[in-house]
Amino acid sequence: MNRSTLKSLALGIVAALVGGGLVYLGLQSTISRLMAENDRLRMQLAESNEAHEAARARVKSEADRNQQDQDKTELLRLRGEVNRLRQQKDEVDKLRKQNSELTSTLTKIGQSTNGAPAEEADSERQVAIAHLNDAKQLVLGLLMFADDNQQTLPTTLNQSSNYWGNSSRLLTNQFELVLQRPFREVENPSTVIAVRQKQAWQARGHWVKAYGFADGHAEIKREPPEGFEAWEQAHIQPPAPR
Repeated sequence: MNRSTLKSLALGIVAALVGGGLVYLGLQSTISRLMAENDRLRMQLAESNEAHEAARARVKSEADRNQQDQDKTELLRLRGEVNRLRQQKDEVDKLRKQNSELTSTLTKIGQSTNGAPAEEADSERQVAIAHLNDAKQLVLGLLMFADDNQQTLPTTLNQSSNYWGNSSRLLTNQFELVLQRPFREVENPSTVIAVRQKQAWQARGHWVKAYGFADGHAEIKREPPEGFEAWEQAHIQPPAPR
């Protein structure tokens, strides 16, 4: 081979090597770019999975919290229902006790008037029950008024008239407010008069009056030996000192 041929062959080999190197570099660049893209996609996928798991955790947590709130609400409702039923039972027990006391009182009142006509006795009993219910209605109205007004009492009975139910009679014509301190400050509320009937009335030959007490119950009281005024003074608490 002559020198010219060798030179051409050498140039061809060099060109081939240079071309191969360029192709190799191009492939390396492409591979690096694809690997970087793959890593980026993997990171995005991992972030997406983390966000999905976090969202699922939030949804589950919210569902658990809602269930807990529902359970708590239901528990509070059931407790309220139990308390309401207990209050109703206590109210029925009080009414039974009052009816028993009223019957006993009327029996004692009638001991000195044996032989009175049955119609008259029944009429007097109905009147006594009406006065007893009035006294109880008034004192319960005071209790509800106090609950709605930060335990303060009205200055007159008329201010609690919204709590008297459907009564159409002017109860304040017959009763007056005597309690002068908040219910929560009353000592021995079952013995402290809250409202009293203004005028005594006769039943079977004896003077009697109706009273409502600070614990919510009512009584028909036969005039004691010392008189109504002295007995009332012993069962009325003075205003709280300021």
